[in-house]
Amino acid sequence: MRASFQAIGPANMVIGRAGVRTVGLTRDRSSERDGTGTPPIAAGWTNGFQKPDERMFTTALDLLAVDASESLMVGDSMPSDGAATFLGIDTLILPTPFEVSPRGLDAVVRLIR
Repeated sequence: MRASFQAIGPANMVIGRAGVRTVGLTRDRSSERDGTGTPPIAAGWTNGFQKPDERMFTTALDLLAVDASESLMVGDSMPSDGAATFLGIDTLILPTPFEVSPRGLDAVVRLIR
């Protein structure tokens, strides 16, 4: 399991308890319901396109039934995840993980409290 997915679980549980709905966007099968508390997945290997393709983000918006203006993209890759800004999605880019750590996900939790 990638270190980036290990850090998601605790933050995602707090976010979920607050009633915030989430969708994971990934090109990597390692996140597939791996027990980390990751949300439902919009995956590149199943739909034939990957981030930064705008269709990844519109797929997530459709899964959540929300408008881009009501959304926040949280990621760790400016080239891939930053593409959400082209659709009007507010975007928070966290440091790329080199080890398992909260790496800024606590900031996301504070946003919803």
